[in-house]
Amino acid sequence: MKRTRFFATILSTLAFIGLAGCGQTLHLKTITLTTSGTNLQGIGATVKLKATGNYDNLTTSDLTNRVVYTVTAEGFQTDGVSQTLPLLPPPQTVTVSSTGLVTAVEPAACSWIAVDPSATEIVWTLAGQYKVVASINGIDSQPVFIGVASAAGGVATKGKCGPTT
Repeated sequence: MKRTRFFATILSTLAFIGLAGCGQTLHLKTITLTTSGTNLQGIGATVKLKATGNYDNLTTSDLTNRVVYTVTAEGFQTDGVSQTLPLLPPPQTVTVSSTGLVTAVEPAACSWIAVDPSATEIVWTLAGQYKVVASINGIDSQPVFIGVASAAGGVATKGKCGPTT
């Protein structure tokens, strides 16, 4: 009889301890923002963002549709050869949906500049970019940067604007 009561007490205690751990509140520690690409090539081109929440118990969760995206224009738009005007702020040139879809829209822009437009194969560098950050509950992700090549380049760049890949 004593042995049965002893095991029942131990089982009850273990069950209580196990249940006490259930329902704990997870605490979001960081957000990791990733992108399916870094260049919007042409009007209507898209890049998909994914926001992953990293929690204190080492689990992760897809927060893509729950975060707020902030997009900031940095640098210049060009004719493909020289810096001309500041890159326009969203929703001009790019938009970002609540589902993390970044889309190139009118007015078209070229945020790339040809290092040596007379070369056989043009080498491109960014003159401007859009910085995207995902936020929720006061926690910000690291930024990702997206170039825009939605406008045609000038004669010196053979009508191109930025890399095609």
